[in-house]
Amino acid sequence: MTKKKKENYDEMMKRVGKQRDEIKERLKRKDYLITVRNSGAEMFQSYKKMFPELYSVPCSLEEIPKYIEHMKTVFWTHPDLKKGSKVKAKDIPTEDKRWGITADIRIEPLDEKLEKEYVSASKDGFFEIERHLKELGVK
Repeated sequence: MTKKKKENYDEMMKRVGKQRDEIKERLKRKDYLITVRNSGAEMFQSYKKMFPELYSVPCSLEEIPKYIEHMKTVFWTHPDLKKGSKVKAKDIPTEDKRWGITADIRIEPLDEKLEKEYVSASKDGFFEIERHLKELGVK
């Protein structure tokens, strides 16, 4: 490899490394707010259902798939399983478990710049146009 080609290659690899670092940082930044709505799991009618709950948590792009996956499975809770409790999950009888499912999540921008872009896009009719294109079967 000639000296010039080596210099070009090294420069390109620096740019590639910088780009990858920026992407990794963006994936890890908690720029989004996920609002989770859990409710009682209907498939466990003969058991206790969990009480509905709604909570929000700052989230990164990397973490969003975990919340989506959680919507695909039922889970159980019990009041004795709070943080710091000495009760073990395996010691809780099935009939005392409260079964639930994540019924919905909402993802919203938490980062101020993303929020302003979102609001601006809404005011400019971006989402209205996208809904119309979806109805037409475009894209």
